[in-house]
Amino acid sequence: MFIRAISVTQFLALAAKVPGHLLEHVVEHRRRAVVRAGPQRAVALGLALGGGLIQLALSIFIAFFLFRDGVNIAGRLTYAVERIGGERGKHLLTVAANTVRGVVYGILGTALAQAIVKYFTP
Repeated sequence: MFIRAISVTQFLALAAKVPGHLLEHVVEHRRRAVVRAGPQRAVALGLALGGGLIQLALSIFIAFFLFRDGVNIAGRLTYAVERIGGERGKHLLTVAANTVRGVVYGILGTALAQAIVKYFTP
């Protein structure tokens, strides 16, 4: 079966040719389907919203402790890596720090570039 896009006026012209009782039946069938799906959609939306809020709260909670004790945590991590890996561990810690820094700069640079493009496009 071939389906093609039609304009609104073409659709209305076709709908005018459909007998009224058939059109009412189709509209009523769709309305009932939407009403039946309403509670399921509401539950799904509530779960998605609740999950997002939990993730946000957990992120803020973790960020609080990282900002509060970040220097102490970094010092302990550096000490532990040096004890376990020696010079190679210290080098890998530096590589990891530079990688994270590069990713953050890349994300911020991409966001800035997108903002500039969006500003200059109509």
